[in-house]
Amino acid sequence: MAKNKGPHSTRPRKNPRYNRAAKAQRLRREKEKQRRSNEEADSDATFLDQEPIQMYNKILSLNSVEWKSLI
Repeated sequence: MAKNKGPHSTRPRKNPRYNRAAKAQRLRREKEKQRRSNEEADSDATFLDQEPIQMYNKILSLNSVEWKSLI
């Protein structure tokens, strides 16, 4: 009897009946992983976008106060 004949073996198969579920599961995992990394990147970008703007506004307000005092 030949090895790796059943549907539970790890050898990839040409018959799509056996590997369709595994392929779908793999795609779901990759999509979920991609979605999570996108969420993390979006939240990081949002945080990083907000912080420098606030610092820039503080610097501008300080500079305007200094310039007004010099005039």
